[in-house]
Amino acid sequence: MTKNNITVFLSLLLLTFISGTGFASTDVEPTDPHSLVRIDIRGRGDLEKLAAAGLNIYAQLYSPQGDPFLLASIGSQQRGEIKRLGFSPQVLDPDSQDASYYLLYGLPEEVAESHTPYTILQQEGNLAVARLTADEAARASELDMMIMPLHLRPLAVPRAESAPSLPSGITPNPLIQGIISQVKSDRLSYQVGSLSGEWPVSVNDLPYTLSTRYTYTEAPIKKATRYAYEYFLSLGLPAGYSSYSLGGVEKRNVIAEQRGLTQPEQVFLLVAHLDSYSQNPYNSAPGADDNASGSSSLMAIADILSKYDFGCTLRYVLFTGEEQGNIGSSDYARDVYNSGENIQAVLNLDMLGYNTAGTAPTIELHTRPGNQNDLAIANLFAETIPAYQINLNPMILQDGKSFSDHAAFWEFGFPAVMAIEDWNDHTPHYHKTSDQLENLNMPYYTEFAKAAIATMTHMGCLLQGELSGRLTDASTGFPIQGAFVKASLADGRYWWTNTQADGSYRLPLVPGDYTVFAAAPFYTSQTSENIAVSHDQSVTMDHSLQSDEDGIAVYLPVLSKETP
Repeated sequence: MTKNNITVFLSLLLLTFISGTGFASTDVEPTDPHSLVRIDIRGRGDLEKLAAAGLNIYAQLYSPQGDPFLLASIGSQQRGEIKRLGFSPQVLDPDSQDASYYLLYGLPEEVAESHTPYTILQQEGNLAVARLTADEAARASELDMMIMPLHLRPLAVPRAESAPSLPSGITPNPLIQGIISQVKSDRLSYQVGSLSGEWPVSVNDLPYTLSTRYTYTEAPIKKATRYAYEYFLSLGLPAGYSSYSLGGVEKRNVIAEQRGLTQPEQVFLLVAHLDSYSQNPYNSAPGADDNASGSSSLMAIADILSKYDFGCTLRYVLFTGEEQGNIGSSDYARDVYNSGENIQAVLNLDMLGYNTAGTAPTIELHTRPGNQNDLAIANLFAETIPAYQINLNPMILQDGKSFSDHAAFWEFGFPAVMAIEDWNDHTPHYHKTSDQLENLNMPYYTEFAKAAIATMTHMGCLLQGELSGRLTDASTGFPIQGAFVKASLADGRYWWTNTQADGSYRLPLVPGDYTVFAAAPFYTSQTSENIAVSHDQSVTMDHSLQSDEDGIAVYLPVLSKETP
């Protein structure tokens, strides 16, 4: 039997009776106080109504036609209230007590009836919702498809989305080409091997082999997160943890930040999941492709970009709990939502390392259907590939697939994209102990990492030029400390700083023609126009200010270190 036939045969064994529409009966009144239901929605207004009604959900999903819907848990009384709001909940499982639900992705679009103990509640295309026991879920995890557990949580009202601040179109930039060229196969290979247990790594100054990164473990997952934390600190980046609860046990994500110099409130996230899974997850889950490949790319990108100045803030986040249903990322996304952070874009790297030799080097970029903000990120990623002659074939899929950490950000209204290897040619070692470094396609993987760093560099407001100099008293030649220097572009963007004790200042800038304004209390201000700053260039401009007892007035405008 061929591999494809085996895959189809095993997939068919998962399925029970599926009605002609793909749903369990929608007419059965729930006999238990709570039922699993599907609720079709039209947009943010519907989410606001349902959240106000106290709805708890398992997932926000999309039909093959791109129509959004919720999988929710409701009791009899709440079902009536939701109907009065104008919704028509369809019952998928009339008795959800003690039930465990899963999403299955990768099933054949047409299936036959079978006689198995598995309960498929809904199927649309190759996406299915199943009610599985723990043993059934373990067996399903070994098949050639994605499986994700679903967890009940309060429905969130997403923020009102605005377009992310992204460049329109890509013009090849020699400085960025130099950044891309620093991505090396041997560097990525070493980092993947370190995360997947090929050799010991140093954790707390002691050798430790990361043979598994399964989130439910105790020492292994703590060692993995500590290793990543120490790595970020070694780059000179501020790093820390964000904690969450999994089964009553505290777990943690790892966060490092490269704060922007001119627009720090605009935050761009590069994320990947650090945890792994296999048939023997407590002892051996190397997860080289899933997802040491994404985590290692993120770590290499952080190393390279930390040496450059950016106007916006770059944040690098390694999540755990992804294999348990995006638990770590869901908790983190809720935190940044509640704190009101200005997350401009999220790029999620998950499984970047497998491509069958001799086949087209295709990658997938997943967005929500019809969401222009997600699409802007995906288009930018795709445009970097020909701009920098990267050997990849990008495929943008507006399908709303939620099988990784990007989906946690979608629920709160943050633009996000998942970058992943071609799922029609994904690793045959998925969720197996054989997911090891030797099975990665390193040339393909390296090109994928190059496209990711190119995307982050173009998104993150790279400051490619510099204006510097000194301000002194024209009469005495003494340095002026605390003087104000502002550089403005014709489009209204500006950057400013204050002079140091020796009168010096330094302003990293994007290329352009600037008007430079210098002022200090009790001095006459100076303005210089048409100061050209180009790529990778430092322009020196000194100012000698004349004393003026009335000059305090020019120093009083209220400004902030950000672009309006």
